[in-house]
Amino acid sequence: MSSLMRSIARPDAHRTYRGRFVAFTDALLLGVLVLLGSLPVVTWFVAIAAGARLARLRETEDATVGWRTYWKAWRDAAASGFVGSFLVPVLVLGVLAADLFAVRAGLDAPATAAAAISAIVLATVALRTAAEWRFGVAWSEAVRAAVSRASTDLSGTALLATAVVGVALIVTWVPPIAIAAGGPLCVAAAAVRARAESRASADTP
Repeated sequence: MSSLMRSIARPDAHRTYRGRFVAFTDALLLGVLVLLGSLPVVTWFVAIAAGARLARLRETEDATVGWRTYWKAWRDAAASGFVGSFLVPVLVLGVLAADLFAVRAGLDAPATAAAAISAIVLATVALRTAAEWRFGVAWSEAVRAAVSRASTDLSGTALLATAVVGVALIVTWVPPIAIAAGGPLCVAAAAVRARAESRASADTP
């Protein structure tokens, strides 16, 4: 009995650390897949949406993070509408590029701060939208859900914005990290959405 109680009181550390290591490696692998999915440039948002979807499926359905599962999610996202999948993301990418240029050009402090804040807000909304997307859900509906959730779940939005800033700083300091940077962001987007859902269900009587 005493040995049984000790085994219950002390969780399997090997299993715990193994689970965390697998999650870490999955996030890095997902980052590489997102990078590959973004190579045509115009598909950057499709790649992020597919990554966030796969990160969510990994937690809810124990889906395997790999090329086949990612490619399926990528194709589903690409088929969800030309305007939402490609046209609008290209315009957003143009704004982000302009913001990055303004920040690196060393403009006066107010202009640099405005550009940085604009980039953070756009990136956060993009991640929120990617996390809301599901196969069969229109992009317009995903955007409305993302904006609504961003305004009602302010702490989650702050966490996601912090993740964006953190990843941006790390990539600035260690550029090779950019190869896998998309993975942790997708995982963060999926985790923040799951957190908001959990809180909403807990508040529902």
